[in-house]
Amino acid sequence: MTPIQRRLLTAIVHYVRRHGYPPTLRELTVLAAVSSTSVAAHNLRRLQARGYLTIGEKRARTIVLTEHGRREAGIGIAP
Repeated sequence: MTPIQRRLLTAIVHYVRRHGYPPTLRELTVLAAVSSTSVAAHNLRRLQARGYLTIGEKRARTIVLTEHGRREAGIGIAP
């Protein structure tokens, strides 16, 4: 996992804990200090391909950590 991917995963966890729902791509880009939304989107697709999360099609706030992603983030298997 790259440093950017780690920051994205961590930012998703913290955001969901605080708000109860996932961040938008733009919010996530700012929270994880990523240079652009395209860089964030690319890395989210890589995390999805590796089984850390799922992303719904063409809708905001559809990022969901998988069991593998929750373990990697250190939050166990509960959502």
